[in-house]
Amino acid sequence: MLPLSHSQLAIIKQLSKTYIWWQTPDEAVKNPYRVIAQVMELGTAEDTQLLYKSVGKGVFKDVLDHAIAGWFTPKSWNFWHIICRTDEEQQQNIFNVPPLPKRNLPNVL
Repeated sequence: MLPLSHSQLAIIKQLSKTYIWWQTPDEAVKNPYRVIAQVMELGTAEDTQLLYKSVGKGVFKDVLDHAIAGWFTPKSWNFWHIICRTDEEQQQNIFNVPPLPKRNLPNVL
């Protein structure tokens, strides 16, 4: 995980009140990537733009790289992978989107 500044964590904590409603903001900010993923998945344009400007493309890409199964729908997974492409990938018009993360469930038969 990439390090986040106090000001970035403050914005994440504020957004967690809306997007991680099942936890207190203090609990939610302990897993900032979960909050960021939830905003990427469900956020309003304003909230998503605020967060993107605060933490940057690199953190959004890192959230995708460390995502856990269930954090993203296929639509937003594809969208954010295209948005977070490197400059080189954009110039070459590469759309290399990895598969969504999957849960590894034990075989119980």
